[in-house]
Amino acid sequence: MNMFENPAAQKVSMTTADAKIKNSGIKTAQGIFETYKTKDERINIDDFLDVYSAEEIERDKERVKYFKKSKDYEIPTEYGVVLENLFCDLAEKHEWFGEGVKIVQLSEFDDMIASGAHCDVVLEIPVGSEGFVARIGIDLTTAVNYDNLSKKRTKCVGGVQNGRLFSVKYFKSKIDGTKGKISNMPVFFAGINKENIDALCAAVAKKENTGIDNLKKHEAQFMFLDELENQTESYAGIALSDHGPDASVTFWMNYYKELIEWMNEDKKSLRPNNFGQKASQDEVYRYITRFA
Repeated sequence: MNMFENPAAQKVSMTTADAKIKNSGIKTAQGIFETYKTKDERINIDDFLDVYSAEEIERDKERVKYFKKSKDYEIPTEYGVVLENLFCDLAEKHEWFGEGVKIVQLSEFDDMIASGAHCDVVLEIPVGSEGFVARIGIDLTTAVNYDNLSKKRTKCVGGVQNGRLFSVKYFKSKIDGTKGKISNMPVFFAGINKENIDALCAAVAKKENTGIDNLKKHEAQFMFLDELENQTESYAGIALSDHGPDASVTFWMNYYKELIEWMNEDKKSLRPNNFGQKASQDEVYRYITRFA
């Protein structure tokens, strides 16, 4: 803009241009971001009156309200909300973790209350022909602050070190109808930085505008898979060292290690040739794959 132009006139011009784009039906990365920012498909604990009493549900709602007033509560960032919704939507639609894998967004209670899993989503992975569903909790993050990332690692690995994995109180399966509390679930953390979230929004907009599915091979899915594989390998080693080969936690960590390795290998042919270069530029990915 010329320094002598009227800024107000420039603003009107930009508003008119934005309106034209909106009315044309053309999707923009910013528009996709705004859509995912307001999307909310988290579990509603009021839907569990067939599992828990009304009094118990009310107590849990009060616990959430109390926690939100505490100094430990951090208001979710816009990018954090968008990442969670993007992850859930795209991973299911484009089979980032394999055919039939579903993702359940947890309630505020299970995200916030420290005695539970304290994570955002649960991956449901149908395994074999006997109807078994493996479930993995994931705490999603956009943090590039190493202190915050270290806290997430401490929480996730803590269950392995203690010999008891995590539980979710309010859960409803998308696969087998399981409803209520689930236990003995490992929790990992995974994420990408803000720049890669913006890139994902742009990729979604491009698909919406052109019809070309450019998301089945998107590098974000391989970043998530690498992060999970790195952690399962590390935590399986910790379980063996701390609890021995016959412990239940060692069995399950080896099971999830082999499962994630298989999922990652199954996707190997879809990895972009420049994946390593792109992934190495993401600080969240670098931390998780190096220190988890």
